[in-house]
Amino acid sequence: AIAYQHLEKWEESSTAFERAVALHGWSRSWVTQLGAIRVAGEDWVGAAALYRLAIDSVDDPRYLFWLGSSLEKLEDWAGAVAAYEMAVEADDSNANWFLRLGYAYEHSGPNSIRNLPHIGLVEGTGHNLDRAAAAYERAIFLDPDRAACWSRLANAREMAGDFQGAVAAFSAAVTLAPDKAQHKYRL
Repeated sequence: AIAYQHLEKWEESSTAFERAVALHGWSRSWVTQLGAIRVAGEDWVGAAALYRLAIDSVDDPRYLFWLGSSLEKLEDWAGAVAAYEMAVEADDSNANWFLRLGYAYEHSGPNSIRNLPHIGLVEGTGHNLDRAAAAYERAIFLDPDRAACWSRLANAREMAGDFQGAVAAFSAAVTLAPDKAQHKYRL
């Protein structure tokens, strides 16, 4: 399986690991390796299926997070939210997990069209922006020096119509990452 992986033969490597799991049962390292193979091969359906099985067999909240990431790639936003929520419930110390949860919340609400004065009509999301902002705020609490957390919070606030909050968050992102043109542009 690992030799196939080095040759970037993802399907063959995946099949070899599946056989090993069938023979020897689940282990954290095998699930992690097989998941990495499926992700590298962009087999998001296979990765999601693997992580669902692993969650039932191996007690490790990382599989919940990885399931959320796979579902995000499949644009199953409600599924991603559910997986991320379970991950942060099991381990609430990872800023990246809250960042991904916020992003999934942003995309899981019903679509609506907003008129933002500086850019015109944009498609946004509805009722989950408050939850997205709360997840970003938790990420900021855990990692206050991470500009991406501030930038995502600014986006959520802007989409919700809280322009003062958006300016404050974008300002923090610019302060933390002055070389990122996207933060300056959005500010």
